Amino acid sequence: MLAKLRTPEFSVEPSTSAGLEYVDLVRGDADALVYTWENPWDHAAGLLLLAEAGGVAANLDGSPFALSGGNALPLIAAANEELTADLAKRLTT
Repeated sequence: MLAKLRTPEFSVEPSTSAGLEYVDLVRGDADALVYTWENPWDHAAGLLLLAEAGGVAANLDGSPFALSGGNALPLIAAANEELTADLAKRLTT
């Protein structure tokens, strides 16, 4: 599924530290993040930081990420709602 994002428009890189990647997103060093796992310790603080900064995160089906699990992955976190929706559309078509 993530191979659909391998286009000249996107830089697809493996995750090294979700916590630091959320900081990069909030600082504007990244436009979006896509994660295929749901460990709450990898996402809780970053999602809070993103929300406080006005960013948007949603599961592929548009539902909010649940720290308790059972999410419709991948999780898409982006600088704005339009980019989150665009990535979800690209991943499902």
